[in-house]
Amino acid sequence: MVPVMQVKATGNLRAGSVEITMDFMNNYDKSAVLSLDFGGFEYFGLTDQKGGKYKVYIKSSPFDSKDVNKGYSKISSVQFGDENMDHFTFIEQKFSSSERKSLTLRIDKFDKSVHRITEFHVRAILFRGMWQGDKLYRIEDLEIEWK
Repeated sequence: MVPVMQVKATGNLRAGSVEITMDFMNNYDKSAVLSLDFGGFEYFGLTDQKGGKYKVYIKSSPFDSKDVNKGYSKISSVQFGDENMDHFTFIEQKFSSSERKSLTLRIDKFDKSVHRITEFHVRAILFRGMWQGDKLYRIEDLEIEWK
């Protein structure tokens, strides 16, 4: 799988928001496609030091009676490379050899007394002509730099 580097969390004290960025790099000698899955907390989410859980909100079907977002705070926006997540639950990016693409997510309403993300995870699926792998990246103990 492709390595992850330069992971950071930056908080905006005035706005009460947090932005998390991380880079994925294609270290293969040929192009590759990386797809990130936001289909539920088990595939993409984070937990703060107070136990608060955050995920991308999913619109539930009008036939579904349970609230699929209950108990989670909302990840406001996600961008991977030049693609923004809208109504789909994944974003796909094509990488040239040695190319790096950034993942940025923003949480607009974040508790300013929280200084650490205890766990952040994202599921990635790699294709190089055909399926090459599936990995759940897990970042632990990420300090938030409040400014």
